[in-house]
Amino acid sequence: MSNFANLKLKKEQMKRLKTLVLALSVLTGLTLTSCLNTDSDPYQSAYIMGEVNSGIMSMTVVSPGGISVTPTEASVMSFFASQGMTVSDITGKTVVAYYRWNTETTQIPSDATDITGVELYALELLNNPTLVVDAANVGVEKRDSVATHPIISLNYEVSGFTYKPYFFGENSTTLILPVNYYVPVGVTSSLTLVYYPDDAATVTDKEQGILRLYLNFRANTDADYSTDYESYALALYGGLGYFNKAYDLGTSAGGGRSILAEWGGSLPSEIRIVVSENPYSTDLENGNTTQHEYEVLSWDEYVDSLPL
Repeated sequence: MSNFANLKLKKEQMKRLKTLVLALSVLTGLTLTSCLNTDSDPYQSAYIMGEVNSGIMSMTVVSPGGISVTPTEASVMSFFASQGMTVSDITGKTVVAYYRWNTETTQIPSDATDITGVELYALELLNNPTLVVDAANVGVEKRDSVATHPIISLNYEVSGFTYKPYFFGENSTTLILPVNYYVPVGVTSSLTLVYYPDDAATVTDKEQGILRLYLNFRANTDADYSTDYESYALALYGGLGYFNKAYDLGTSAGGGRSILAEWGGSLPSEIRIVVSENPYSTDLENGNTTQHEYEVLSWDEYVDSLPL
């Protein structure tokens, strides 16, 4: 093999490795790599995706893999004061917490599972709305439950790794949906997980112990818009929340009925997500728009699907 071909192969291998590291880090909620800002800056940074547990002045973020990060009380108080929020506002929510530490005074092993004494400097809330909409509902909830545009896919594939919907931990009522979609610019949009208890297909599935949910994408525009910005690409630079959407089946938008309560109070044996997809257009009526169904994996099933 020539030196050029060998170099090209190594670059492809490194590209694949970086992609898989990203996939794994998003999955476990902890980056496997972190970086120094500059040669003269001793601070190193990382992030964790997890659920928030809180005390009076403290906050711990716990990933489904059991990794926990507890920032200093001073950094937590400073951050929330700057945002006009309190820790209780996000307790129980799914977040991405970005943190840093001074490597001259603090050493964190790469395999650490209980991380303390770090500085919280940014936070991203991943929770998105859920709705229960029955046949008699003709109000705002009915309107908000209707899709206006398709997504790209819930099974986005990168270098052989396929993202899939999964439960965020054992016995968790929160689902993580890896939604790749074209992000509209200059208009608001939402991705709502909806339970239609009177829908014929939903009723049939329930008789078999299957919870059928619809992921509906709404953008505040009637027009077909640009396909320039994919949520997965934006997540690499603008925040994981562009791609990772959390849905707690035990709560509901506006304090209404939760999906879990409407279903019967306990987790079903199987959950299916139904969504309209089109990888080429943002037009829901486009000929390439099709409806797909996805099974939600358990945490263990999703971990086992990793190609590492």
